[in-house]
Amino acid sequence: MVRAGATAVRREAVKTILNAGYLDVIKGNEGEIKTVFGTDVTQQRGVDSSSTLDSRQKADLVRSLAVRQKCIVVMTGETDYVSDGATVVKIQNGHRLLGEVTGTGCSLGTAISAALAVYPQDSESSAPPGSRRG
Repeated sequence: MVRAGATAVRREAVKTILNAGYLDVIKGNEGEIKTVFGTDVTQQRGVDSSSTLDSRQKADLVRSLAVRQKCIVVMTGETDYVSDGATVVKIQNGHRLLGEVTGTGCSLGTAISAALAVYPQDSESSAPPGSRRG
């Protein structure tokens, strides 16, 4: 959810999207994920987000959001955090300079979307009953 907290209109759009139905994956940087969860009330300046959480807090945030939304949550950064609500995986192969390159998060979103299009069953373990697309 690119720049989810940038404006009041975007924050309201996030609420509308979350209430509209089931999502397979929610992906964003720390600021975007905090906005989606509802804990970040500050206005984001741009796509990039500075980190204010420690490793445990990040893991708790993605797990909590995954449980609440019954989906997979991917929080990107120098270390990525991925959760299905039961497990949190830390992926430590990023680099702080990736935040300086425009489009890396969008590229990741495209790769995730393509993978789910080819292997939709991989997201179904997190889907609530009756919400799976058939």
